[in-house]
Amino acid sequence: MKKTISLLLAVLLLVTALGGLTAYAATGSLTATASQSSVTIGSTVSITLKYDGGGAKIASIEPQISYNAKAFEYVSCEGATASGGAGIVRISYYASSATPPTSVTFTLKFKAIAAGSGDFAVTTSEFYNDDDYSSLGTPSKTLAVAAINPTKSANANLASIRPSSGTLTPAFKPEVTNYTISVPYTTTSLSLSVTTQDREAKTAVSGSNKLSVGKNTQTITVTAPNGTTKKYTVVISRSANQTTAKPDQPTATQPQEDPLEVSVDGVLMTVSDTQPTEELPEGFAWTHITINDVAVSAAVNETLGITLVHLTSTLDDSAAFYIYNETQGLFYAFCPLTVPGGEYVLLAMPSTVDAPAGTVAGTHNFGTVARDVFVFEDAALDSVCLVYATSPAGKTGLYMYDAEDGSMQLYREITVAADATPTQPTQPAAGGFSGFVTKNRTVILICAAAAGGLALLIAAVILLASITRRDKNCKH
Repeated sequence: MKKTISLLLAVLLLVTALGGLTAYAATGSLTATASQSSVTIGSTVSITLKYDGGGAKIASIEPQISYNAKAFEYVSCEGATASGGAGIVRISYYASSATPPTSVTFTLKFKAIAAGSGDFAVTTSEFYNDDDYSSLGTPSKTLAVAAINPTKSANANLASIRPSSGTLTPAFKPEVTNYTISVPYTTTSLSLSVTTQDREAKTAVSGSNKLSVGKNTQTITVTAPNGTTKKYTVVISRSANQTTAKPDQPTATQPQEDPLEVSVDGVLMTVSDTQPTEELPEGFAWTHITINDVAVSAAVNETLGITLVHLTSTLDDSAAFYIYNETQGLFYAFCPLTVPGGEYVLLAMPSTVDAPAGTVAGTHNFGTVARDVFVFEDAALDSVCLVYATSPAGKTGLYMYDAEDGSMQLYREITVAADATPTQPTQPAAGGFSGFVTKNRTVILICAAAAGGLALLIAAVILLASITRRDKNCKH
C-alpha cells in the first residue's frame, strides 16, 4: 500500500513539474510602427520595432527588413547592429548585460528618394530566451509607407476593372474599393484587367488567377505619380461542384502539371497570371488571354499586332515581358529597338524566310537579347545586317539595320530575270543623216566657218554705213 501511495505521489510531482515547465514556456511578440504613413522625397521616416519576450529574458534577435530600394534608402539604426541596403537591412542584437531585458526596441531611419510605396516587411529568423535558449517565435509585420513627390499627381484612382469572367458587384465606381464576383464551378481561372484615371499611375495585381472552390481574393494596388497608393479588393466566389461521385466509385487525386509552366529556349518559366508591377511599354494595354485553359493578363498593341505576357524564370526568379505567338504557342524575348525613325520591335526570324543573295545566316546582340539575322558577305558591310522586325506603323518584314549609325530601313531585294540580257549601247546607223554628217564632217566644218565669216563681214558693212550717215547729219 505504501509503495502504491509513493508511486502516485511521484507521478503527481512529475506532472506538476511538467505543468510548471509548460506554463513557463514564453511566447514573444513584435510591434512595428512607422513615424509617418507617407513622407515627401528628401525627408526621412522612422521604423520602430519592439520585441517583447512575454516575460522571458531576451538573449538574441536576428530580424531583417525588406523595402522598396527604388523609393527609399537605408540611413541608420539605433539599438542594435544593422547592415545592408539595396532593399534589405539585416539587424543583429545580443544581450550584453548580466541581466538581459525582457523587451528590446530598435529604430531604423530611411530616406525617401523617389515616389513609390515603401511596404517595409519585417521578418524574424532568430528570437531566443536567455534562460534555456528556446525560441520565442518568429514574428513578422509589414508597414505601408509611401514616398510622395508633391509636384506630381496624387490621383491613384482606377478608371475600370474588367474581369475575364463574371460580373463585378457592385458596378464599378472609382471611389468604391471592394467588389465581389460569383462564378460557377466550371470557371477555374479569372483574370482582372485594370486601367487608371492617370496614365502615369502604375498598377499591380496580387493573388492567383487560378480559382479554388470558395472565396479567392485578388488585390489591385494603384500607385499615383506622386507615390500615393490605393488598394482595390475583389473577392471571387467559385461555387462547389454540383455532381457527387457514387460511394462505389472512389476518386483518385493525381498530381497535375502546372499549366502556366512553359519552356523558353530550354529554360522553364512561369507565366504571370496577374498584372506585374513592371510598367507597360508605350502603346500596349492590358487585356485577357487564355494559355493552357487558364485566363491570364496580357498586354496587346493593336497597331503592331503584338501580344506580351510576363514570364518568371524558375532558375533565378528573373522576370521580363515576352512576346507570345498565339498561333504557334511560342514565346520569345520582347526586344524593342529605338532608332532615329522610331521604336521597332525585333521579332524571331521565321523559318520560311531565306537569306537574300549576298547574305548568310548569323546572330547579332541587341543589348542582352541575341537575334537571328542575315549578315552580308561583303566585308565593307560588316556593320549592317538584316533583321526581322515590326515598324512603328505596324509593317512587318526584313529591315536593314546599320549598327554604326543606328539607322533602319525596309529591305527590298533587287532581282534580275534569268533570261534577261544586258542592254547594249545603240550604234548610229551607217546611212541616214548621222551617216552623212560623219562622212562629210570636214566639208561641213569649212562651210560653217565660211558662213560665219560672211555674217561678220555683212555686220561690219552695216555698222560702217550707219556711222557714215550719222557724220553727214552732224555737218548739216
